[in-house]
Amino acid sequence: MELRCSADWLVTLPPAYRAALEAAAVLEQFDAATLEAVLSEPAEDLFQTMERDDLLRSDGAFFCLKPDVQAVVLAALETTPDRLRDLYERCARWYETTLAETSA
Repeated sequence: MELRCSADWLVTLPPAYRAALEAAAVLEQFDAATLEAVLSEPAEDLFQTMERDDLLRSDGAFFCLKPDVQAVVLAALETTPDRLRDLYERCARWYETTLAETSA
């Protein structure tokens, strides 16, 4: 299924799906567990929907949004600086926690 990725398309998405796409765009590389950690809620179904909608590409053990999807999502996030900042902070906390666990 090929979706036309645009700002208009993005605003029509269910809030949880849009939030997952936003987190994925900021994370750049992720898996379902990473997405769940950043969203602080179950994300397996959202991750599977992204796969089904053909919005992801595989990068080894991880996934990333296709470049056109990521560009649209990040452009939309730039219009909501507080949301963008919150996502960057969530991602930074996740990376910090993950690094601390692997370094211990």
